Amino acid sequence: MAVGDKSRYYAEEVELEADADLRGQLQRTLDLGERKDWHLMGVSSLPNDNVILFWDTTRPNYARSQYES
Repeated sequence: MAVGDKSRYYAEEVELEADADLRGQLQRTLDLGERKDWHLMGVSSLPNDNVILFWDTTRPNYARSQYES
């Protein structure tokens, strides 16, 4: 699935390079999601040592309703 074809929720597999800085790789991916105003919902590890990041791609409204000013 291409990123442009995603619905509200998006599962992104992050392929981690074993010989590189794992924390840095994840941080760069998280920063990219933040720049898109995505909200991280969860993380899952895979047997191949990769991870899946579960994103909510809509901007949060922080429980504000149309009736609040």
